[in-house]
Amino acid sequence: TNQSVYTLCDTTAPMDKEVFDLTTKIPDFVADASGMDITFHRTFAEAQSKTNAITTPMAYENEEPQVQTLFVNIAYAATGCFRIAFLDIRVEHQPIILPPSQDELTVCDTNGQGIGEFNLAALIPGMVNGDPDVQVAFYLTSEDAVNGINAIPNPQAYINAIPYIQFIYAGVTDSRSGCTNITPYELKLIVEPAPQSPALDDLTFCDDADNNINGTKVVDLTVQTVVIADALGIDLSDIPALLKVEYYTTEAGARSGLANRITNPTTYTGTNGAQIWVRVEDPDTHCFSVESFTLIINTPLVLTTPTPFVKCNEALPNDGQTEFDLTQKDDEILGAAGQGQGYTVQYYESDPKTGAAPIANPTNYTNPAVPNPKTLYVKVTNDLGCVSYTTLTIKVLALPVPDTTPDPLVMCDDNAPDGTEVFDLTQAEADIKDNGSNYELSYFTTEADANNNENPIATPTAYTSASGTIYVRVALNNGNPAEPKCAQVVALELIVNPLPPIADLEPYAICEQNTDGAALFDIQGYVNTALGGNTSGEYDVDIFTDAALTTPAVPVNAYPVTGGSATVYVRVVNLTTKCQIVKELALLVEESAIANAVTTEFDECDYEGANDGIITWNLTPAGTDALGTQSPADYQVTYYETQQDAENAENAIANPAAYANTTADDMTIWIRVTNTATVSKCHDITSFTLHVERLAEPEITGPDGSNTICVDADGTTDGLLLSSGITPNGHTYTWYKNGVEITGADPASGTYLAMEEGNYEVVVTGPAPNECVSEPSPVFSVIKSGIASPIGKGYYVTNYFSDNQVITVVVEGNGQYQYQLDNGPRQDSPVFTNVPAGPHKVTVYDVKTQFSCGELVLDGVSIVDYPNFFTPNGDGFHDTWNI
Repeated sequence: TNQSVYTLCDTTAPMDKEVFDLTTKIPDFVADASGMDITFHRTFAEAQSKTNAITTPMAYENEEPQVQTLFVNIAYAATGCFRIAFLDIRVEHQPIILPPSQDELTVCDTNGQGIGEFNLAALIPGMVNGDPDVQVAFYLTSEDAVNGINAIPNPQAYINAIPYIQFIYAGVTDSRSGCTNITPYELKLIVEPAPQSPALDDLTFCDDADNNINGTKVVDLTVQTVVIADALGIDLSDIPALLKVEYYTTEAGARSGLANRITNPTTYTGTNGAQIWVRVEDPDTHCFSVESFTLIINTPLVLTTPTPFVKCNEALPNDGQTEFDLTQKDDEILGAAGQGQGYTVQYYESDPKTGAAPIANPTNYTNPAVPNPKTLYVKVTNDLGCVSYTTLTIKVLALPVPDTTPDPLVMCDDNAPDGTEVFDLTQAEADIKDNGSNYELSYFTTEADANNNENPIATPTAYTSASGTIYVRVALNNGNPAEPKCAQVVALELIVNPLPPIADLEPYAICEQNTDGAALFDIQGYVNTALGGNTSGEYDVDIFTDAALTTPAVPVNAYPVTGGSATVYVRVVNLTTKCQIVKELALLVEESAIANAVTTEFDECDYEGANDGIITWNLTPAGTDALGTQSPADYQVTYYETQQDAENAENAIANPAAYANTTADDMTIWIRVTNTATVSKCHDITSFTLHVERLAEPEITGPDGSNTICVDADGTTDGLLLSSGITPNGHTYTWYKNGVEITGADPASGTYLAMEEGNYEVVVTGPAPNECVSEPSPVFSVIKSGIASPIGKGYYVTNYFSDNQVITVVVEGNGQYQYQLDNGPRQDSPVFTNVPAGPHKVTVYDVKTQFSCGELVLDGVSIVDYPNFFTPNGDGFHDTWNI
C-alpha cells in the first residue's frame, strides 16, 4: 500500500496535539519488513533524499493541528532501492454534547428498600441535540465511562444498585471517529422514601349465612388500615393528613390510583379468594407503596340431614329409654365430603344458638322417657371455627315380651340310634310367643348369632341335633321397614333321651358237658346284667316269645329251652323318659369245652441275654396239656397274659411258640379252650406259671475292701479272706486262681482265705433242681505286700564330723516303701543327706497298695559331730563343748 491514515483522539493538552507511534503503521505498507530500511520524513524531498528523517518515530508529536502528511522511505537495505509512501496522521476532537437537562433524577421508593426504576434513556435526545453520529451510554464508574466498557444494558429501566442515592456516569462517543469524551457527565439518582405498608395477613372470615353458604360475606377492609398505621407509627387521627390509604381490586388500579378503587371499604362484599390491593401514599410527595392481601371466606360444611336414629328399648320392662351412641351418626351428618376432615360434631337437647350446653357424653346418651321420639340439635364446627347446624330425631322402640323359659323339646333317640334326632323347632313357637302378636321367630345355633341375626337355621322344621340348646330370636314387626325389628333371644333346650343302654344281645348260651339240649335260662338276670344291674328300678323289662310282643315268656328267671335253642324278644322301657328298645335274644344249649390242668413244667435258668428274669418260651406244650383228648379240629387253644383277656378272648398272645415273658421271674399265663363248633363259642380257661431262675452274680471282695495280703519278710502271713458276695442257700462255689481251679476249696463256703497273691475268680451254682451256673465273677487281683524289716540295725551313717552327714536306711520286705526323717516329708529314697547332729527317728511306710501293711519305726538314729565354737561365759548358750 502506498498510503495510510493514522488517527488519534484529542485527549491531552495542548489541544490538537497527540503523540503517535509511527512504526505501528509499517504493516500497512509492507507485509514483511525483513531486510528493509524504513524511515519517516516531513517532506517528499527529504524522503527522496533520505535526509532529515524523524528521529523519534515511536513517539512523534504532530507538528500541524488536526491533519499532517508524512512521507515514508521504504528501501532494501542491501540494494538501496526504495519507494515513497504517504502517511496522514490526524487528531480528532472529542465529541461535544449538551449537558443533561437535570443532574439529579428522583423516583419514589415503592418497596421500602431504597430501590427504584430510572429511565436514563429519556435524557439522551436532549444531550445529543439531534446529532445522529453522537452516541450516549451510562456507566456505573467514571473509569468505565472513559474506557467505554460495561455500559448499563437497560438504561430505559435501570434499577439502582445502591439504595436511596447512587451516582452514575454518561459517556459520549462520536461514531465517525470513535472518540469519546474524557470527562464523563455525573448523574445523581435519588430514591425518595415512600410510606411502606407492612406485609398484610390475609383476612379470614366464616360464611355464617344460615341458608345460603356461598363463600360471600360483608367485611370491613379498614382493619388493615389500623395495621398499616401502627407499623408506620402514625396515629389513626392523623389519617388522611399524614397518610392516604386506599383499597383496590387490581394491582394496576392501585399503582395508578385511578381505577378499580373500592369506595366502601368498611362494608365491602367480599368473596372467598379475592385479592385486595392497598395503596399507601404520602400526601405531600405522592410517593406510595402497594401491598396485597387475600380475603378468605371459609364456608362451613353443608350438612346432610340424618335419618332418624332408632333403637330398641334397653331391656324389659319397656320404659321408652335406651342408651344411644350419637357419634354413630357423625359420618352420615358430615357426608362424604366431611368425613375424616377434622370436623367437630356436637349434640344438644335444645337449640345451641340460644347458648345451650352440648350433651356431655354423646357416646353414652340416655334419652328421656318423654317425649319419644325426641329431636336433638346438631352443631358442626370445622377447624377454622365455622359452624353449621342440623337436627337429629331419636326414637326408642318397644321390645317383644316372649316366654323366656319355654318347655324343652324332647325326643327319644329312635333314629339310628346315634344321639341325634330331627326336631321341628316350630313346635315351641306358640309356647315362646306367649300370646304375643306381630312376633317373628328365627332359630340359631349360638346366642351370638341370634343377637346379631346371623346364620339362621335354614330348615327349623327339620333340624338334626343332639341334646343341647338352640336360640330363638323373637322379633317385633312394627310394620315400618326403615326401622329395626326389636328382638329378644330365648334359649330353647333340645333333649334327645337315649334308649335304654342295651346293645344287640349276644346269644345267651348255657354250655354243658355231654349236653341233652335242654336247660333253664335266667333271662331276667341276663338282661339286667346287660342294663348294668338295673338296681334302682330305672327300667321296666318285659320278655316275649313272639316279635309282636303279645305272649310273655314265663317264667323269666327259669325259662325252659329244649331242642338246643329258642328265641325270645326283650322290651326295655326307661320309666322316666318312656323311651323303649326291643332286642332279639337267642337262647342256646351247647356242648362245653374243657381246659385241663397244665402238667408240663416251665422252670428255666436265665441263660438268655441279660440276667433279668426274662427268656423266650414255647408255650404250646401247655396248650396240648389243656386240650387233652379234645379234637383240635373242633377246639381252639389261645394264650393270654391276664385272666380278663382270656375270659373276653382279647389280646391273645400272637406267637406262643416264641413268647418272652413280660413279667420278670414268675408270670401266670392263661389258656382259653374254645369249642369252635358252637354259636356261643363255649369255652373254659386254665392257667400255669412260668418261672425263670436268675443266675447268681458273684463279685469277690476283701475285708473292708482290701485286696492286699500282708506277708512278713520271713514269709509269715494271716492271709486275705475273700467273699463271693452270694450267701450260701443251697449254692455251691468253685474258686479259681489265675484261671486254675483251686483244689481243696470248700464248695459249700461262700468265702475263701487267700494266702498267695494272684487273680481270683469264683463260679456259683444255684440250688436244685435247676442248679443254674453263674458266669465267673469279675477277676479280683490279690496283691502281696508287707511291713519293712530292718537289715541289721536298719541304717548306717556316713561322713561323720562333716557338714554333709548321710543316713542310709536298709530294710527288706514284700512291700514298696517310702521313708520319713523325723516329721519331715516322705520320700521314695532311703538316703537322707545334710542331716544335723543329734538323735533322729526314721519311719518306713508300706505304700505298695492303698491298704498298707504297717510302718517300721527306727528310733535313736544318731549323727556324731562337734560344735565349731563355744562361749563359756555362763549365759547358758554354748557354754560347753563336747562330741
